[in-house]
Amino acid sequence: MRLPRLVLTPDAPPTASGDFPHVLVARAAELHARSGGRTELVVPTGDGRWLVGRSVAGTTVFRLVDRSEVDRVGGHPAWLLTADPWFDPELDAEGRPRAPAALPLRHVVRLMAPLGRRHRRTIKALAATVATLREHGRARLLVEADLLASASHPARWFVLALLSTLPPTRREPLSIAIGDLRADPGLDLVVGSDVELLGEGAVSVADPPDEGDDLVAYYVRNRLYDDDPEAVESAAWLFDGEGDRWGDGVAALIRDGVPGVAGADPDVRARDPERAVRALSARLRAGAALDAALLDELVQTTLATRDPRPWRALGRRSAVQRADAVDAMLAHAAALRPGAELLTELAGLYPPGAPLERWIPALMGWLAEGEVTSAAVAALHDTLLCWPLTATGATRTSVWAEVVGLLVGLGEDEAAMEALVSPLAAEIARDGAGRALVASWATVPATFRTTDRMDTFVALLHGVPDGDLAATDLFRLVKSSEDEVRALIRGWVRLSVAAPTNRDPLFAVVRDTPWLRTWAEALLDADGGFRATPGDLAEATEPLWAELADAVVERATAPREAVIGLASLPLSTRAVTHAVRLLGVTIARHAGFPDAELAGAAESFAHVPDADAAWPWIAITASAPDVWDDEVVDGTVLEVLGGPLSPDSRLIVAHSLRLLGAAPGWEPLELARWVVRLTLADRMDAGKTLVTELLRGISDRTDAEPFLATTLDPLLDLQPDHPALPCLVGCLEAAGWRSSRLGRVVDAVGLERLPQGLLPHVARLVGGAP
Repeated sequence: MRLPRLVLTPDAPPTASGDFPHVLVARAAELHARSGGRTELVVPTGDGRWLVGRSVAGTTVFRLVDRSEVDRVGGHPAWLLTADPWFDPELDAEGRPRAPAALPLRHVVRLMAPLGRRHRRTIKALAATVATLREHGRARLLVEADLLASASHPARWFVLALLSTLPPTRREPLSIAIGDLRADPGLDLVVGSDVELLGEGAVSVADPPDEGDDLVAYYVRNRLYDDDPEAVESAAWLFDGEGDRWGDGVAALIRDGVPGVAGADPDVRARDPERAVRALSARLRAGAALDAALLDELVQTTLATRDPRPWRALGRRSAVQRADAVDAMLAHAAALRPGAELLTELAGLYPPGAPLERWIPALMGWLAEGEVTSAAVAALHDTLLCWPLTATGATRTSVWAEVVGLLVGLGEDEAAMEALVSPLAAEIARDGAGRALVASWATVPATFRTTDRMDTFVALLHGVPDGDLAATDLFRLVKSSEDEVRALIRGWVRLSVAAPTNRDPLFAVVRDTPWLRTWAEALLDADGGFRATPGDLAEATEPLWAELADAVVERATAPREAVIGLASLPLSTRAVTHAVRLLGVTIARHAGFPDAELAGAAESFAHVPDADAAWPWIAITASAPDVWDDEVVDGTVLEVLGGPLSPDSRLIVAHSLRLLGAAPGWEPLELARWVVRLTLADRMDAGKTLVTELLRGISDRTDAEPFLATTLDPLLDLQPDHPALPCLVGCLEAAGWRSSRLGRVVDAVGLERLPQGLLPHVARLVGGAP
């Protein structure tokens, strides 16, 4: 037998003998460049030929194997690697080494065993590699460096064993590299010791994973464990073909119950439970009919092992089959002590609508044992929440209350609290059974009833039938716990975002307790404020608004803030009293008009029956120009100054006029009108005092002198007998307008425009005479 040869060395051009195509020389050179210290390669060329090469110390020898020669080299070109002379670069080009002989899988399995340092571990790695190739079409195998370089070549025998397990249509297109490479050549199967090159997904022979759900990989592992490699070889040839005939054929073998592969008798369960579980799982995955015998085997295996894997294999079965399987298990619920994984699998398999007569009692029994608390609670929760309401509606409230009680009895207080704020608890509350949840809440130790959970619990009760009654029960139960009561009230108010009514049962019990202040503060803290209408100021809620007013004043950092805050409340007697008291301080300390917020607050208080006269006055003077019509301003001035004013109100009016005089945005003509209004409205000789304050405000302006001159201009055009101009001139001295400062104003106006009767007084002020 002659096979074309190609020799690649670092310092010489490629040397080819025989019919070695040039295009394959380039491909071989590429593989040579990626090879490491010792590498063996089997790469199909796509035209019915294979490049089979070995690289040692930088020299690579390739042989080109044609399909017509495959049978002569053992049935696959990789067997050529077992005959070293074919890769001796010193061999005469015309030499004819002996053809290799393929070994049976039974013998190869023994030769590969050292690769995993244990026979069964190496077989497990082989099965995992089969599963990886079947799922991804490629695999990376991580081996220890000393074993990769071993003179007995266990890595090569591993690859040959793998090829023996694969059907011809699967093994022939497989490209293979054995050894550490400089770079991943993108082949189908790479065996090496370089973790970084192989990547995280590599199958480690030292710690191989299970084969997963792949039935072929299971079959390979099972038969090799049982020293039946002939069955593996037979399946590879028998089930060769397009598609996944291999997988379908092996599944049929398992489904039919091949002894040792797809079932286990009681002796096997007792002697080797792992084997029994794997065999049963494989048969179920293969689609075996769930007849009475198989169901009994499933139940007995589960009782003996508590292993969830056979149940996972039922995930794709119909709802009826899954229900039958779980029902068969429930018949032995008293004898079963499931782990969390098994219970989770059973719960996932049991379809909604299945009979609950055994299911709920079984779950409650397993919960009471305290070993699978989380899994049992989750299963009960999902059952009561997701099953048809016709099946669970009548019992889920009582069952869930019993669940909480069991959890508390087991010391699982955190789990009990989670149950009380769960989605199922929300559904129970929507059913109108919130009071039952409250009763359960009281059974949990107070340490675990945190404010966060109270917030969630209150949200469950708010807006549902009888939720307000449940909240009232909750208040009575926890009223000795300051944190809980505060969280309850604040949560309830936050969700209401509205003023309470005397029809709110919770407010009715809170109203006459010290916790009313908490309710008031919660209203103040509500996002976006709260809604209140005049109708909210009812006898039943008046105490709340009084508390609310006190809270606003206590929280305010300045009197102005308090006045504005009080105006946003229903205007109770307490709010009005506070506001009147604080208004004088607010105006006395105010930085300057206009102040739209203060004006708005004053307007609100102005509408209160028997409102203090200062409120409409501030509503006018604190507003920006052009907010009010002249008729409204005139009427307000006449009304306020024409009636009785308390001393405090007179001070407020006076201070506001000084702020008005200094306010930006006002034109001199508009302030001249104010002089006229004040002069004409005065009935108690207060006009001079008020005009004086207005002039003081003008004096505070940065443009005081030209502004006053312009203000005087329209007053000089009034009738000679009009009192406005004499009043203003008479107030100049008290307002601080004298000497050169006033002289510049007079010069701007024109001395000749002043009435003769006012000239001596003005001259005295300008001249500085006393």
